[in-house]
Amino acid sequence: MQALTAYSTLALAIVAVLALWAARGQIDEARKLRKATNRPYVVVHVEGDKSTRTLNLVLENSGNTVAKNVTVTFSPPLAGAHKIIDHGETAKFWEQPTMPPGKVLRTVLDHGPDRVDSDLPMAYDVRITYDSPATDEIKITDNYRIDLQASVYAIRQWDKVDQDTPKQTRALRSIADSLKKIEPPRDVPPDAPEISTAE
Repeated sequence: MQALTAYSTLALAIVAVLALWAARGQIDEARKLRKATNRPYVVVHVEGDKSTRTLNLVLENSGNTVAKNVTVTFSPPLAGAHKIIDHGETAKFWEQPTMPPGKVLRTVLDHGPDRVDSDLPMAYDVRITYDSPATDEIKITDNYRIDLQASVYAIRQWDKVDQDTPKQTRALRSIADSLKKIEPPRDVPPDAPEISTAE
């Protein structure tokens, strides 16, 4: 009888240890999920602007909490083909002490057509570091690669559309003018009575 009680106690102890181990795993998963949903996510990407034909760099905190001590570095260093673009003047832009959630910052990287005609790089490796006070994480590091080819392609397509639109407009006007010159058939005298088809 004592042996049976000892085995029962041992079995209960094993079940309790397994339950505790499973609960600890769930607690760890819940902690990871809380960190993932409550931390900032600072990202950088490039956008083409149709009206100005510029390539713009966009820095954004797409997370749910504030990011602190944001630093962005580019490899190779930023350079612009257009003569009025000086990336030395935008150096402080890439060091933000605070970025609240949803904050979006834009700056010009280059003029698209000038960039295409230059020998400057069409891709950058970007390293972003920042702190997450909400999750007590220091120096979170994310790496990105920015490829300018897609934005440059879009700018080229806008140029083609803008060049084609006046041509298409002129063609439509020419057709409309030609249609106005066509006279209706004169088979029926203008003073002939109308023929009724009613029975």
